[in-house]
Amino acid sequence: MGTINKFFAWWKETFRKQGIVGKVILGCSSLFVICCLCSVPIGILSPKPPTTATAEVASTPLVTQIEQPTEILLLTNIPEPTSESYISLLNCAGSGGIQNNGQYFNDFCLATGILVNDPEKLELAMREFCKNKETDFCDINAWADKENVPVSYPLTDSQIATQLAQYKKNNTTGYDCFILFQNGEQKYRSSGCSQ
Repeated sequence: MGTINKFFAWWKETFRKQGIVGKVILGCSSLFVICCLCSVPIGILSPKPPTTATAEVASTPLVTQIEQPTEILLLTNIPEPTSESYISLLNCAGSGGIQNNGQYFNDFCLATGILVNDPEKLELAMREFCKNKETDFCDINAWADKENVPVSYPLTDSQIATQLAQYKKNNTTGYDCFILFQNGEQKYRSSGCSQ
């Protein structure tokens, strides 16, 4: 007991001699030591839960199925786009090719907006464009960049490499062909191209 009393006397004397920073450091470090000393008997004397057998966990797949929503909220007052509204995204100001009886057979167009990245909408717009021309033969070609839209034949290498699509329709023979291009190569041909 005498040793403990000597320790407390020493601690009090040391604490009094310190400045404010020393007192804070000495006080905090003393509290830390007391907490550590008290946690040892608590850890030893506290009851431990009984040990049980380890349960096996079934492995789960990395990809889980996501449920589809059963209710779909519809936005109101938004009109469904039509092929006529897609035509407005085709700028066919320049025409070229062979002229017959005052009519141009070939149309060179600039595709804009969603037509550039949506081949289905581009095909709809090109078909509707030809339908509106009311001629027996229609040949429409589309590009995504204004600089490469030609005004006449022959096409340059750059124009061939950047062409988006071509649609040809011949009402007399029934030929109806949509071709999608990528880097100058045919990426897709509609079933009507085989006639």
